[in-house]
Amino acid sequence: SRCLVTRCLPTGTSTWQTSFPRACSSDALPSEARNFCMASMPVSERRLREFLEAEVTHFAAMKRRPATLEDLLRAAASPRRAAALVRQEVPKHFAARLRQIEELPGWKEDVSLSDLHNRYQQSFQDLRMTE
Repeated sequence: SRCLVTRCLPTGTSTWQTSFPRACSSDALPSEARNFCMASMPVSERRLREFLEAEVTHFAAMKRRPATLEDLLRAAASPRRAAALVRQEVPKHFAARLRQIEELPGWKEDVSLSDLHNRYQQSFQDLRMTE
């Protein structure tokens, strides 16, 4: 099964307290509940960056749905629908944009592209790290 970071809180300068879904070992829980138990464990910033980089790769490869103004207005009518659109579609678009920037030669030396990349990367991380 795939582990997703669902919460990340700074606990110090070099580690993050992170919750990962895991299977519970208690036989007292029904099987459905065992799959959704949470375990907390410290994760280094390096490991978190590696995980988020893998997430970007995964999301960039996913099929994206074009987001039209009509879609956004329709989603805005319902907070639940708007949240679903943000949670499901926006990370795919941000990840694809990150990869597109990275394909440009010399993007790291271009201050504007580097800044744009950093903004997309931070926004992607913020979206993926919220519960």
